[in-house]
Amino acid sequence: MPLTPNAITLLSLPLSALAAFFLYQGSSYLAALFIALSGGCDLLDGYLAKRRGLATPFGAFLDSTVDRIAELVIFMGILFFYLRVGSFVTAGVTYWAMGGSFVVSYARARAENLIPNCRVGFWERPERIALTLLGLLAGRLKTALWILAFGTTVTALHRILHTRSTLNEKPIHPLQHLFFKHHSRKSWPYRIYVLLVILLTLAVRLP
Repeated sequence: MPLTPNAITLLSLPLSALAAFFLYQGSSYLAALFIALSGGCDLLDGYLAKRRGLATPFGAFLDSTVDRIAELVIFMGILFFYLRVGSFVTAGVTYWAMGGSFVVSYARARAENLIPNCRVGFWERPERIALTLLGLLAGRLKTALWILAFGTTVTALHRILHTRSTLNEKPIHPLQHLFFKHHSRKSWPYRIYVLLVILLTLAVRLP
């Protein structure tokens, strides 16, 4: 019997728990493997739901909720690792990145009760997962966490400003265009930004 989309959604939770365990142990490659598998579940459940005609409002709600839990579990694995090894500054940055990630998601969910769309800014969940994986595989997790902390803060602020502008029916401030508000993942400005993030992550090695 094939797995249902909702079952695949829920499968990401134990995979994230395994990722968190290996993160806590400092096993970067195994952690990266289970993070990738968990992220794969997030892609597969939506694809199957649409392909089989099983997409439902509850499925979308469950997917979003499980995504938040899975991300929390992974961040907690990183946080406890740095606390265990006594790297308290990086633990604080991890907490900041975790909080920023949740605010990014919450801001969109809350804003879309008021405006048609708030999918602006760069640091959505796929980008956060991809950078975490890059940081683990390249031995640059500290660098990735600093980028996530600042990046999610900028995206959260961007969504706040976008919501205010939309509700007040005011034009977007020119500075907001720096965050690629109107550029999709298939556009060249987005790809340039991705390349810059990759280069920065690989170039900077924090002690």
